[in-house]
Amino acid sequence: MDRSPLDCYVCAKELSSPRILPCLHSICSTCSPCCSTASTHSSNSSSLPCTPDRLAEFLIETSHETAEVCANCDQIKQPMYYCETCQQALCYDCRNTTHKVRYSISL
Repeated sequence: MDRSPLDCYVCAKELSSPRILPCLHSICSTCSPCCSTASTHSSNSSSLPCTPDRLAEFLIETSHETAEVCANCDQIKQPMYYCETCQQALCYDCRNTTHKVRYSISL
C-alpha cells in the first residue's frame, strides 16, 4: 500500500498537528513523545525536536478544498477558466478548442 506524503510516518493516518523530524519525515504531534510530554526542548541530544511542519499543514488544508471540474470534459485540470458567456468553468484545452479566448477569465 502506498503511503501519502500527508500521512503520519508513525500511525499512517492523515497528519494531525504535523511535526517534522530531523530525517524530514512528518508525524502527528501526538505520535511524538517530545511533542506530547514537553513544550520546551531539553539540551539532551537524544530528544526529538518538535518543529511544526507548516508545509504539511498547508497541504492538508488545501487538499480538503473542492476543485473546479471542467464543464466540457469533466476533468480537473489546472489552470481553470470561467466562460462568462456560458457561465461555466473550463479547462485550458476546452477553452482554446471550444470557446473564444476573449470571453473567458482566469480563475
